[in-house]
Parts: sequence; structure tokens; C-alpha cells
Amino acid sequence: MSNSKLLNNVRKPSAPASTYKPLWTPILVSDSKGKYLKRVAGQTEPKIQWFCKGGSTSVDTLNWLSANIKGLKKRYGNHIRLYAWVGTCDFTSKGKQFVSLKTPTNDVLQSLRDNLRKIQELCITASIKCTFLQIPYYSIQRWNETKGHQNPVIYKADDEQLTSLIDTANEFVELLNSETNTHTPKLNQDLVRSRKKKGGKQRYSLNFNLLHDGIHPGENIARSWLASISRQIHKDCV
Repeated sequence: MSNSKLLNNVRKPSAPASTYKPLWTPILVSDSKGKYLKRVAGQTEPKIQWFCKGGSTSVDTLNWLSANIKGLKKRYGNHIRLYAWVGTCDFTSKGKQFVSLKTPTNDVLQSLRDNLRKIQELCITASIKCTFLQIPYYSIQRWNETKGHQNPVIYKADDEQLTSLIDTANEFVELLNSETNTHTPKLNQDLVRSRKKKGGKQRYSLNFNLLHDGIHPGENIARSWLASISRQIHKDCV
């Protein structure tokens, strides 16, 4: 998607802040990408409570929630809507500078599924409604390029495999959400770029230039993702 289309998404109307009287407290738990959305949050967004920690995997989030869920209920009351935006850090390992795809990928994917299921069960036990947000696409090649790798093109095949893994993981995210009648915005639509030559077929690619470093959102897509998530929170929490 182009920057102009992202800004159009930001401009779509949502409930005015002056009339926003939430019945539920929205809590967003995320790794570092959540921090980029928090930075661009303004007065028109719902009063999201942010809990973001860089590098957090799904098991880190599970462990954090297990240790803090009683404290969250004590602080915010019984009417909590939890938005879990996790999974990005499950697929890759980070060295001093560069990232690489974790293997074996089937084990990584199954571990993520198991942890998401446990997060859901933990929330159900605590009478907290949980929505899993869509895991965004990202690029190992782009990240390593921005960090000065001399030949980042060698990660092109890893990017293709990573995109497939994220698609599979997001199918499971949709399944979990359907079980609790919750919904996630289609955040990855913002990264899809379509092109069509005259008389040819539509071609689709991922626009990783919208990401600050191949992983974290740039300002425009952060604003667009926040707008989409905020509209969903308005529906859920009012």
C-alpha cells in the first residue's frame, strides 16, 4: 500500500474522543512494535493501556501474563479487553547485528500455537476477553541490509519462508479469535502492494519500505495500524 492510502486509512472516522465512554479497559500487550504505535497515539484514540517489551516472544508474554494478570485485574477492574500482539519474535533469532530464521520451522510454529492457546486459556480462566492481533509481515533481508550486511540478498529465500510461516500463524490467530467471537484488523493489507501492467495480471508484493528497518513500523504505517486497531477497540469496548 502507498503512503497516501495509509493516510486515507488514518482519516477514516471513528468514535469521537468526547463521546468515547468505554465500558471495558483496553490493554495492549506487545513486543517492541507496540512502542512505535504508542509514540504516534493522540487524543482521538481510545485510552489504551500499553505493556510493550522489546524482544518478547509468545512464551515471554505468557509468562508475563501469568505473573501479572491478577495485578491487572486489581488495577483496572474486572472489565478488561486484552489485545495480544505477539509472535514476531518467535520466528527469528538475533545476533549482535543480524537476524536469522529459527529452525526447525515446524517446531517454532507449533510452539507459537501452543503458547497462544495457553494465553487464551489463561484469559478465559481470569474472565478476561482476549483478542489476538494479526502478526505483521517483516523482512530478514531488509533488517540485515539496514544493519550493514554485505550480502543481504542471501536472505531472500528466508523472507519467502517467513511470509508463509506468518500466514499459517495468522490462520491460527483467526481460529482462536473465532472461538471467542473476537476480531483482528487485517493489518497486513497495509503492506501489500498491487501492480498491473496494461493487458497483464495483477501482481502483488510486500512493501517493506514502509517498515522503519524491515521489522518495526515506520511512522505512516504505525499511524494506519493504530487507526485500525483503535476502530476495533471502539467496537469492542464501548
